[in-house]
Amino acid sequence: MKSLFIAGDINRIGGIEKYNRDFYSALRKTGATIVLVERRKGGILAKLSFVFRVFWKYIKERPDIIFCGHLNFSPICLALKLLFWTPYTIALYGIEIIESHGWLKRRAVLGAERVITISEYARGLILRQYPDLNERIFMLPSAVDGSVFFIKKKNQNLIDKYGIAGRPIILSLARLSTPEHKGQDRVLASLPYVLEKIPNAVYLIVGGGTDERLNAILRKHPELANSVIIAGPASNEERAEYYNLGDVYVLPSKYEGFSIVFIESLACGVPVIASDAFGCREGLLEGELGLLVPPDDLQAIANAIISILTESAHHLLFDREHLRKRTLDIYGIDAWNQRVGQLVKDLLPERRKRKLAIFMSHPIQYQAPLLGKLAKNQHFTTHTYFYWDFGVKETYEADFKRKIKWDITVLDGYQYTFLRNYSFRPSSSFWGVVNFGVVSEIFRHRYDAILVFGWAHFSNWLAMLSARLNGTRIILHGESPMNQEMRKNRGLKSLVRNMVLKNLFKHVSAFLYIGEENKKFYEHFQVPQNKLFFAPYAVDNERYFNEQKSLSVDKIVLRRSAGVAENGPVILFVGKLTEKKRPMDLLKAYEILLDSWMGGVKPVLVYVGDGPLRVDLENYVANHGLAGVSFTGFKNQLELSSYYAIADVFVLPSGLGETWGLVVNEAMCFGVPVIVSDMVGCGADIVRHGENGFVFPLGDSLKLAQYLSVMLNDEKARKNFGRRSREIIESYSQERGVKGIQEALYV
Repeated sequence: MKSLFIAGDINRIGGIEKYNRDFYSALRKTGATIVLVERRKGGILAKLSFVFRVFWKYIKERPDIIFCGHLNFSPICLALKLLFWTPYTIALYGIEIIESHGWLKRRAVLGAERVITISEYARGLILRQYPDLNERIFMLPSAVDGSVFFIKKKNQNLIDKYGIAGRPIILSLARLSTPEHKGQDRVLASLPYVLEKIPNAVYLIVGGGTDERLNAILRKHPELANSVIIAGPASNEERAEYYNLGDVYVLPSKYEGFSIVFIESLACGVPVIASDAFGCREGLLEGELGLLVPPDDLQAIANAIISILTESAHHLLFDREHLRKRTLDIYGIDAWNQRVGQLVKDLLPERRKRKLAIFMSHPIQYQAPLLGKLAKNQHFTTHTYFYWDFGVKETYEADFKRKIKWDITVLDGYQYTFLRNYSFRPSSSFWGVVNFGVVSEIFRHRYDAILVFGWAHFSNWLAMLSARLNGTRIILHGESPMNQEMRKNRGLKSLVRNMVLKNLFKHVSAFLYIGEENKKFYEHFQVPQNKLFFAPYAVDNERYFNEQKSLSVDKIVLRRSAGVAENGPVILFVGKLTEKKRPMDLLKAYEILLDSWMGGVKPVLVYVGDGPLRVDLENYVANHGLAGVSFTGFKNQLELSSYYAIADVFVLPSGLGETWGLVVNEAMCFGVPVIVSDMVGCGADIVRHGENGFVFPLGDSLKLAQYLSVMLNDEKARKNFGRRSREIIESYSQERGVKGIQEALYV
């Protein structure tokens, strides 16, 4: 994995600089390729130079991920993500989280793949501002290198330099800054109490910067001058010498996410006194590794110092080897490297959250719930592109001979974009969707994969070509069933088609098959098994289960409202009245059924839908005196459930072109037995012959009539069939489809 690491000057003195220095070192030990860009000190030109170098290194190296070492650099990472869809992490430490962030930094934090932080206290601060980040926070406490910070004798040169031989030394090593709350001023203010008990004690303050509060205290208490030494900054090489010089390390800081100076001191075997709140308490293991005091209680600070210097505190605090070992076990560099290694593993391209672009002809009522479920998946993100806005606004539908608009929401719960359609005659035909925008979207966003539904649109081919050129994986969702493929004409057109598909399939990374016949189709084209993933054609089962429950109260009322006779079993057909659906086969079977009907009240046949064959069907009904047949015309999505609820048997007699038949799924959700022709794609999967329905030979109205007679004359068998329909359809869910897509995305 190639990474870009953006940080301040990691060789400078400071806790954040030390954290980033250790992080950079640990990243290199993972074996990953790390490109470091540091923000050097300077004014506006230095800032511009830094931004330029970040973008230059990014374009040159094209990293898989960006590590951001400070909140201030996060807008750069956000910009790179928006431009190139490269994920990034950001480290947040404590003090910078307390204040509210501007909208740009807020958006940058929310856009991070992982937020690295150093303590539970800091985590709490983050979640206070960003509650949605809970699952993206990675805990990485600061580390101490035991080979640098270890127990040694007091440096005689330093003792001589400051003239402190034989004196108990109270040490604070941290940056001096008036706006910050490190606490050196409170230690100094508590010193008179300490001197009452230990007159020769000396307070050694080490650190760069200035704190006017210290000078103010010294002016107020000039008697402290001989007991206080402000030594100035210490280099990274000198820090261990100063820690070993101290007899106790004291820093009652406030708002500290985690102070690395504590564990550095402990690694040198020097006992620590820290604040009993914020990240300090957690860093000292709730007091196991040091004394905790209220940061504003001067007497408590003094008492803690006295107890250490007089060795009246717990004996383990004076066991230097124990303090060192316990500290290194938890905060040692080996433990740190393991944690960073785990982070890198989590962010590897094969394990991190992936980005999937979905290309569809138009919003489809059946697919909208699936898109919503995909958007909620925790393992990948999706963005859906539509070629056409059919169904969103009123659009003329030739088969229905009317304008339609879906009465259910088809755009909620997922991110989408309507691409400009350059076709002169927008439709679902090959040239009906011509969207050149797919090219820029694929190249600009660097998706991990694209999901394309079939190869019947020009824009699908354009998307697959663009993905191929951009190195983006292609996931193909097709429908073609093998049983229909075998019946197609074997002429020149078929030969050319097969050659084109064979060549296309060589460039596809994964195939989603909707059922067994569709799987056989891919196997016929020699697609290897490891590229095949099951993603069943499914409806929103939960929605239909709930509607079935709510509509099962009074079927008489439903039949009246639907205009269906109150008595007699109901045979239901739902779909377009077109040649592909073969509604005439069902009508003839119904006529045969009535001729041999021996039961009581005759069954009724309900056609829900419209289309060019409606006139022929109505004429046939009139000419043959079939009074029990009714035609409802087009019914929108929310109206269909009432018809499924009154059905006793559902029939789909379709021929070539019916690659699945989702109306069968819908009927089964209502616990209805089903009968389909042997050309209907779903027949091999969800219609179990003799269990929940029957499969009849295409066009054989006599056989269909026989199956209808068996079903309608045996109420007990019909109920058992219906119960089995409900059981079978539960495993053909959109949730299973999401799983198949996820498997294909991570193959």
